[in-house]
Order: sequence, then C-alpha cells, then structure tokens
Amino acid sequence: MQEPATLAVPVRPIDPKTLKAPVAKRVPASNYPPATPISPPATPISPPATPLKPPVILQVPQVPIVAPLLEVGQCNNVIAVVRDPRNPLGKNVALNPDGTINKQASVNVSFGIAIMHQVDTLEELAALLRKVGEDPHTAIINAYFSGIAIGEEFLIFSEKEIEQRLDIPRTNRERQRGIHEVEYNGRKYKVAGRFKENVIPSCWQYFDRDIDEHTPQHFQDLTVPKLIGKLSEIVPGLAELSYCLVGSSSARVLRDGKPVGGGNGHIWFRVSNP
Repeated sequence: MQEPATLAVPVRPIDPKTLKAPVAKRVPASNYPPATPISPPATPISPPATPLKPPVILQVPQVPIVAPLLEVGQCNNVIAVVRDPRNPLGKNVALNPDGTINKQASVNVSFGIAIMHQVDTLEELAALLRKVGEDPHTAIINAYFSGIAIGEEFLIFSEKEIEQRLDIPRTNRERQRGIHEVEYNGRKYKVAGRFKENVIPSCWQYFDRDIDEHTPQHFQDLTVPKLIGKLSEIVPGLAELSYCLVGSSSARVLRDGKPVGGGNGHIWFRVSNP
C-alpha cells in the first residue's frame, strides 16, 4: 500500500511581544463598515515535486455549483468563510506582566458576512485555509447553510442579533431558524442564524491536537504520522487517508524562536458521512 500524502500549510510567524490586548468598542449599527466581498478560493497551489495521492474516500456526491439544495444525511464538500467587519476572529495571544503567555479565544460572531466555497481537493482546502489565515477578521465554518447557494454572499446572525433586527424573540427558536431577509448597506441579503439546525456538516472534518501540561509525555512525543497510526486503531481506515496539516493559532506564534503552541494543530481529511 502506498503512503498517503501529507500537505502542510506554511504560515508566517508572529512575535507576541508586538501584540496588544484588544480594546472592545461598541459600534452603532449605522456605523458598520461596508460589506467586503470575500474573494473565492485562490488558484490551487502548485503540487509538490511528488504528486499528492488522492484521499482513499473519493466516492462523494458532489454539490451542484448553482443553488444547491442539500438534505440532512447528504455529503458536501463545502466550507463557509465568515468575516466579522467589526471584531477579529481567532485567538489573541499576549505576554502577561509575569512573563507567562495569555491566550484568549475571540470567535463569537454575532454579525458576519459569509460566503460558501466548493472545496474538492486537498490543494483547494490548503489554498482556502491559507487565504483565511491572512485575514484576522475571517474564520471558517466547515458546514453548508441550507437554503443558500454556493458563492452567494449572505449574513450570519446570532440569536440576539436576530431578535434586535427582526423582532423575533430568541426564546422562539422555531421562528428564528431558517432563512430571513434584511437590508444592509443598501442591498438585500439572506440571513441565517448561527444555529446547528441551519447547517449540514461538511465532508471536510479534522482532528484537533492540543498538547499541554496534562498530556502524557509518550503522547507529546508522537509525530503526526504516528499519532494518526494510533488514532486509526479506533478510527479504522484513517491511516490510509491523505490529509492537510495546519498549525494551530498558538503554534504560529513564536517566543524566543519557538512555537508557543508546540505541536498543536489540525489534521484535515475528507469523509463520506460526517
């Protein structure tokens, strides 16, 4: 059996000494910046000298490009990209006065401008993840929003935002779920609540590896291929898949030349039934 291919996403190191804690500000709705269209995925990256071998699971029903309508149980190769025009998304990493590292998650989208992308290959996934990683206001949701076409720009609201803008109480999830319509910056947008009832999981899934002081040493020392070998004991067939390895937020921040997050990262792969 041939070894599966590994695709790594190069990242730009950040020195946490230059980072400052964010200052939260309330911005009136009338002052929201104009919607910034999210560009479609960049041209897939050039293949390495040794061509990538395709994932073993290839028999995946494809999502139509125009106005796809998926049902629960169907598979899709869709990744949604959401941009918060007001707040950064991801993690804030800074140095505490005592020299320790402070990490604080800041992914809580109440108002986001989103677009869904068809992602059929590991190369396309790597290109999209790289592009998203260059914008601190952008994050991904590995899911398809029912009732919205791929490539169509739409809005994602929290239940509080739906209550404020559409006068639908957050206690009434039945009315809040589904697709709504609002006017934003002079044009009409479809709106979906940030609810699990509104999405279908993507075929692109990942394992999140976190190493900290509670991780046994023998697991800390495992390389990614050996870790996948261990995981395949409980997830049969995993070792036969090609995958895309992406460092976590803290793994891309350096202190004294070393990653703050050590070996933390996401191992992306494609499945047939998420």
